[in-house]
Amino acid sequence: MKDGSNKHTAKKNIKKSIMSTKQRRINISFKPKIVRALTYISKKHGTSLSQVTQELVEEALELREDIYLSKLAEEAEKRAKGKTVCF
Repeated sequence: MKDGSNKHTAKKNIKKSIMSTKQRRINISFKPKIVRALTYISKKHGTSLSQVTQELVEEALELREDIYLSKLAEEAEKRAKGKTVCF
């Protein structure tokens, strides 16, 4: 009996470690054409739909950040025009 309970506990712990993740799961609804495009990309690259979606979201966030920082730099450059900077 003791062996059976240890096996059950071990299976439960293994399942728990497999199921746990540090990434947060969310549900997103997409238009059918977006799903088709994501599915195409995932099959072409041999990765999961989840992985493709995550990578594309990360790329989009990086692009938005780049655009924002570029605008800040342009504004700073405009403010600095005509002013002399001493070192």
